[in-house]
Amino acid sequence: MLNETLAITGCLQSENRAELQSIHQPEYQAGIWRRALPAALSEASLDLLNSSWESFRFSGPVEELPAQVEQADIHPLLKAEVLSQATWFAELMENQPLRLFFGKVQKDMCRRFHTDINTLRLLCTYHGPGTLWVRPDAIDHQKVAKGTNEEMVKDPDGVFQAGTGEVLLIKGALHEQSQYGAALHRSPAVQQSGESRLLLRIDTGGAFNFS
Repeated sequence: MLNETLAITGCLQSENRAELQSIHQPEYQAGIWRRALPAALSEASLDLLNSSWESFRFSGPVEELPAQVEQADIHPLLKAEVLSQATWFAELMENQPLRLFFGKVQKDMCRRFHTDINTLRLLCTYHGPGTLWVRPDAIDHQKVAKGTNEEMVKDPDGVFQAGTGEVLLIKGALHEQSQYGAALHRSPAVQQSGESRLLLRIDTGGAFNFS
């Protein structure tokens, strides 16, 4: 069941980004800002994918990000978007240092469902298919980490996918407030189909798996 605005166990959903401030409450394992990208931002994203540009990476306090983003060879709308998401995420994480990736994804990344060893991660796909995650009551926890994707998910209707432009927040194993534990998720497969993604990924600097 993909991209439907309905109640999802453990997931905070809103069309207002400010309402995702509640993500740290224990009843939420994931949060999603439901939005559609403005046409100009979609066009800038596609143009970037079709260029020779590859990626932008950053690690450090958010106060140092604007100067580095300004030097990136990307459209001003995308610069503003990256800064907006990073600044907001930093506020959510009480201004901890960030680790940020913004770039093309043309190979399969993490095709297996897995959890992260971090506190919170932000993911947004500006072009191409978005990240998939599993509703907590649809997981066979005995199969996590050792089963196939199909074995880990006991209810296929419990798999959801972020839409293009939607901002997904997922809790990791280091988050101290999650009654459901870390969110089980995976990247969409793109290599065989030849699809490309333009992805923004942000963690705090203490993340152990920033791949």
